[in-house]
Amino acid sequence: MLLDSHRFPRVARYLAALPDGILSYPTALTKGSLVRAASEDRRIARPREALPEPIAELVERPPLVSTWLPSVHAQAFFLAAADEHAMTDEQFGDWTYRLQKRLFGSALYRAVAVVTTPRMLLAGTRMRWGAFHRGTSLEIVDHADRNAVTATMRFPSMLYAPTNLVGFARGFQAVAELSNALVANVEIAAAHAEWARFDVRWRER
Repeated sequence: MLLDSHRFPRVARYLAALPDGILSYPTALTKGSLVRAASEDRRIARPREALPEPIAELVERPPLVSTWLPSVHAQAFFLAAADEHAMTDEQFGDWTYRLQKRLFGSALYRAVAVVTTPRMLLAGTRMRWGAFHRGTSLEIVDHADRNAVTATMRFPSMLYAPTNLVGFARGFQAVAELSNALVANVEIAAAHAEWARFDVRWRER
């Protein structure tokens, strides 16, 4: 498998941690619109010189918004973009936040991803998660505080690298703010091989 680990160290670590590398977990899927939006925003030069073929293909031929693609390929693509543009995890989170706000605020996805209050958004979490992800789950548990919840993602072992989880946290923040949260804060409370827990807090407009 072609992979320049010096140019793409996050990708190399990610694929090395998976049971079958780039071929791992073929039934875990991600909607192509998420990768397409990222590809149009941050280009990766000469991908076939340094990345495995499925990732290079995503760079050169971004998927249609309606396509489902292996989540391993999608996550490796995001990590490759982070490596290519020398992003810290914080910068990657900021980038993801901007992408998600633009994507889910668009006419194509606003009706699916965005509602009038954060509470209504959380009530439909399973449906909305399933519109963009398969083979993984997102569950919400209420706090006593009306404006706080815990969100737990479950996924095949090591499917999401630490950098990817930072991106998810900022993506959740973006969607909450599009749903009329004046201020949203999402923190990774705990992360393990097969699950991650996020603390979500907000103030409504």
